[in-house]
Amino acid sequence: MIPKKEGFNLVMLGSWNPSVFNEDWILQNLIEDKSTPLTIAFPLDDPTAARKITFDGIDLFPGRKQVLLSPKDTTLEGLQKCSKVLLKIITLLAHTPVRQFGVNFNFIEDNNFSKIDSVFNFSDKTEIEKGELKLEESRVARKFLLPEGHSLNLTLADLNSVVEIGFNFHYEINDLSKYIELFSGSYLSDQHETALDVCKNYYGIELEEDDQNGI
Repeated sequence: MIPKKEGFNLVMLGSWNPSVFNEDWILQNLIEDKSTPLTIAFPLDDPTAARKITFDGIDLFPGRKQVLLSPKDTTLEGLQKCSKVLLKIITLLAHTPVRQFGVNFNFIEDNNFSKIDSVFNFSDKTEIEKGELKLEESRVARKFLLPEGHSLNLTLADLNSVVEIGFNFHYEINDLSKYIELFSGSYLSDQHETALDVCKNYYGIELEEDDQNGI
């Protein structure tokens, strides 16, 4: 199992002002090394979509309803770097109304299907395979309430040649001070460990140590 390329990200929903995230503000407040290159890309096919701001190995997408941060290197360390930037953002913009927060880890398994394949043995699978319709994709979604009070949304997708495993750790907190406390702790490493434990203990698959940057 390896991380899915661009499959790790942090998403905070709220009422954001995207205009705040201009080049000068980012250079002054979010980047420690002022010589770090910064690029801004605007979507050509959808003018309403958030622009992509790239700096220090991070892609930042500031929109009106959410702010999303994703590391260029799909690793825990890359996501921890995003968390530090998000902590700066919410500390500086403490007046911003927020509603929800999500941490996403997505993985791809293209080799070991010994245990995970049984998840997709639905009661109608045999009949479907006999018919004329070609099955392209099957999905299983589960929601867990975690002891810390937030939830985990787990999605398993059988894409025929590979299986995609998605973890969404979901928070419904509207108090920025609670998020500041959360982001100052070890929540990301704890959740990453939980995701890997679920994959190993329930489905018999583990993270490949020699390639953790994803495809």
